[in-house]
Amino acid sequence: MRSIKARFNKYYKEPISSYMAFAAAVNGRNFSYNSITENFSKLVNRDDYDKGDRKKLIKHLMSLTKSLEGRKK
Repeated sequence: MRSIKARFNKYYKEPISSYMAFAAAVNGRNFSYNSITENFSKLVNRDDYDKGDRKKLIKHLMSLTKSLEGRKK
């Protein structure tokens, strides 16, 4: 399985926000909660989200990573 960082780097190009690139990187890839939170802190620019929304964003990312729509068949 490719790392979140490798997938993030594939998607993160201007003008897309780092949060959107991170969401694309984890979509359907079944990453763990710890992996998502650790990499979120490292890769997503703090200017791309409000500090108070972090928990909601992590919850959304967890739903994306567990989704079947993003998985390859």
